[in-house]
Amino acid sequence: MTISAGGAPDLAMAGRLRLLAARLGSEQRELRAPADVRSTGLREGCVDFICSTSVLEHIPEAGIRTILIECRRLAAPQAIMSFIIDYHDHYATADPAITRFHFYRFGPSTWRLFNPGNHYQNRLRHSDYIRLFAAEGLSPISTRCVIPADSPAGIDNLARCFRGYSHDDLVALNGFFVLHR
Repeated sequence: MTISAGGAPDLAMAGRLRLLAARLGSEQRELRAPADVRSTGLREGCVDFICSTSVLEHIPEAGIRTILIECRRLAAPQAIMSFIIDYHDHYATADPAITRFHFYRFGPSTWRLFNPGNHYQNRLRHSDYIRLFAAEGLSPISTRCVIPADSPAGIDNLARCFRGYSHDDLVALNGFFVLHR
């Protein structure tokens, strides 16, 4: 098994990757983490498992499309893909005065002012990801979203760009997707 941790050597990461590789139990596999999946240079159909946790919400929609195209190209016929997506306003995690739905009040031009590249949030909803995955030929094995029991009956001050979404789509905190090509 070949292991690539990318970038500068990180001995702790390398150790964790070796442990994972040992648990996978195959000398015929290559594990690359972290890596830029937009253009891997790997041969078509050579990947058995693709996993992303709390990453896609930080990538613009066009970038997600590029990533999904490469994931589909890389996926072996039996490959499984797992995506966990965090939908809430990430600023709410650090500031108790901001709700997890706060970013819905801003239209695209205003949101750009509050959305720096080093902490970008695309604000896509569960239905948007379902659409993106389907458009790139990825079929669901299972999908679900987490809707909190304490979700508000209505969300106030919605920017126009969010008014067409269902209540459940707007209050969903996380999405879980298991897909295949």
